[in-house]
Amino acid sequence: MDPVVGAWLVHANDAPFAWQVFTFHGDGTMGQANPDAGDRDTSDSDGGGTWRRDSNQITGIFMEMTAKRDTGQFAGWREITFRFTVQADLFSGTAKATSYDMDGHFLGKPSGTPLTGKRVQVDTGATR
Repeated sequence: MDPVVGAWLVHANDAPFAWQVFTFHGDGTMGQANPDAGDRDTSDSDGGGTWRRDSNQITGIFMEMTAKRDTGQFAGWREITFRFTVQADLFSGTAKATSYDMDGHFLGKPSGTPLTGKRVQVDTGATR
C-alpha cells in the first residue's frame, strides 16, 4: 500500500479556510473536506478527486462545487491541483486553486498556497 493512503489533517495556508481533511484511497481516488462557513462569499461542497505517485511525489486534483450564499444557486466550481512529498507521517508541498463560473469561464488568476499534512492515527487521535 502506498504511504499516502489514509486520512490527513492538512493546512493550506492561503485557502479561504486553512484547515482541511484529505483522505487518500488505495485506488487513486481522494476526498477533501473543510467547514463550509470558512468561505464567506460562496458555499463550497466537499471535494473529490484523484491522485498518483510520480517518483517520490504525490500529484493530484480535486474539484468542489460552489453556490452563492445569498441565493443558494450554483455559482461554479474550483479545481485544486496539488503536489507534495510524503515523509513518514508528514507531507509538504504546494496546491493551486483555479475557479470557474457556472458557464465554465475562468475566474481570475489561480491562487497558490503552501500545503502541509500530518497523518491522523488511531493511537493518537486527532493530530495536534
